[in-house]
Amino acid sequence: DTAKCEAALKLQRKNKEQKLQLEDLQDQLRESNNQITELSVLKQQVTVMMKEKDEAFEMRVKEIMQMRHKEREKNEHLMMQIEQLTQELNDRHMGSQPAYHESL
Repeated sequence: DTAKCEAALKLQRKNKEQKLQLEDLQDQLRESNNQITELSVLKQQVTVMMKEKDEAFEMRVKEIMQMRHKEREKNEHLMMQIEQLTQELNDRHMGSQPAYHESL
């Protein structure tokens, strides 16, 4: 009879231990699910931030390209002005110089 009683107590202890283990595992699972949820939210936030950064980056690149284009146009205009003034100066200089055969 005592053997049955001991066996029943042993079984009861084992059940209690397993029940505590089960509760602990369920707590860990709940915590893990919470972490997954938090990380998913964080991932979404980072994705949005990266998209905004990419858009801002693309806008900045477009601005730079436009500025470069305007600067190139300005550069071409300046080169044309320089060429024109140089030509006018050369024409005037040549006009004021006697031709080679006249100086002989």
